[in-house]
Amino acid sequence: MLSITEQISSLRHPTEADMELVQQVIGDHEQACRLVEDKIDIQISLLKRLQREKQRHLDNIQYCRSIITLARRIPREVLGKIFEICASSGWFRAPLAASQVCSAWREASLYPRAWSNIYIDCASSGVLNRTRLWLSKAHEAPLHITIDVFGESPYISPLLDLITQHQHQWYTFNIHAASCILANRVTSRCFTYSPYLREVRILTTKTEPDGVPLDFRALREAPRLFQLHLEQPDIFAWDASPTLKSQITDLNIKLVSQDLLTLSFTGVSLINILQDLLGLRCLKLELSEPKKRVFVADNTPELELPNLESLTLTISDDATSLLNYLQTPCLKSLSIQTSAEAISDPLIAQHLISFLKYSPALRALELYDVGVPREHLIHCFSLMPQLEELRLHDSDISDIELQALTGSSGYCPLLTRLDLRWCSYFSGRTLVDLVRSRILDHDQKIMARSRSLREIKEITAINCLHVEEQDVISLAQLTICRVVTRENDICVERECCDNVRYRQRMKFRHLMDISNPPTSSFRLVLDH
Repeated sequence: MLSITEQISSLRHPTEADMELVQQVIGDHEQACRLVEDKIDIQISLLKRLQREKQRHLDNIQYCRSIITLARRIPREVLGKIFEICASSGWFRAPLAASQVCSAWREASLYPRAWSNIYIDCASSGVLNRTRLWLSKAHEAPLHITIDVFGESPYISPLLDLITQHQHQWYTFNIHAASCILANRVTSRCFTYSPYLREVRILTTKTEPDGVPLDFRALREAPRLFQLHLEQPDIFAWDASPTLKSQITDLNIKLVSQDLLTLSFTGVSLINILQDLLGLRCLKLELSEPKKRVFVADNTPELELPNLESLTLTISDDATSLLNYLQTPCLKSLSIQTSAEAISDPLIAQHLISFLKYSPALRALELYDVGVPREHLIHCFSLMPQLEELRLHDSDISDIELQALTGSSGYCPLLTRLDLRWCSYFSGRTLVDLVRSRILDHDQKIMARSRSLREIKEITAINCLHVEEQDVISLAQLTICRVVTRENDICVERECCDNVRYRQRMKFRHLMDISNPPTSSFRLVLDH
């Protein structure tokens, strides 16, 4: 059959017969299009039916998988413990949210300890009903209460009456208040008989014009209370019974800075707080912004803390003179952090040396951005015969000081862990020699037994300018060599020692040594 182009010439005008023929051809094509569209509709309908069938199978797969998920296989008591951990980390509504997920989670949320972390905002309108709900769900579980009081509220008195009825269940109690006056309103109403109370945290945000002290006089019977955490703009005073002061073993003081004020605190005020805490074992003093805090050391008396084992100071350079007034014969751990710019200061060294003379049992020393001149470090080493761990961040320590630790006749014979960061004045070779000099064979161990000489078990070297990659490899063949921060490091928050690129390059360059270590003792820590 001839095509339309063969039947009709494009070189002449179309005739009537031509037009009839074209119209007939167009009609045939339109009919063919309709037939094709019908076939397409049939195929689309079939496709949709197949898609619905596929989705039904996918839904069944998802349902079947949901039956065997880890969340459904976890025992109810374990799931309830997870809800408790979520609530204790600050998400107080965790058990309520979990109870709305499914029947299994609703059953697990009945675990009383999941409701034992109770947050009370005194300014909230529904706070009374929420607190009653949480207390009813907690049953007789130990309670961890956090109460916010930042202004006057009609709900304060009924709330205090409500939680006081459960005082025998208190384990920790946190007060966030605008002032000591509001905090004392809570303590005077609540703290009477608390047989299981272990920890009290009080945070205030305003400076008291008349120096209102924190009132602990109402807390007459709390035989298990030993932790006290206080955060205030100014150094606090407190009224408490001698019995309560004598049982405090853990004291954490944080002085927060004010935007428009440069506050001061005196050594006398701190000594006055500590002088009755004869059972104190752990003391932390932190200035949130050391540069905005002026330290005054007028007529500060000396104080002996006979049972103190751990001392952590986050202070300004001038406040290191506090060390002159503290005697800690049983101290085992000392951590000092000063300003971000470590500038060598002989006065800081004198304060530290004066303190170390009365701390012969020290086992761990951390100096974070503390400007101790290198010529004083050896003197410090000579005063720490029991030292087991030394951590230096941004220190001027050089080869000479490291060599003073080298060999069986070196200082600090019990030193087993050395952590050096941003230390740019010593060479990696000296560090290798230090570790190698303490590796003892059988005969040497017998000879060194009189001095109890220890081998170096772990070296950390991060951002130390003259520690080359080959030095790290050599150290890894002798002991554990770490070039990464730990999870609980202060450097993790500051991100000052995050040397990811260095570690990645080192992995690629020494991949063979890391994958196939040359010796069984090769230990290089490159990752968390």
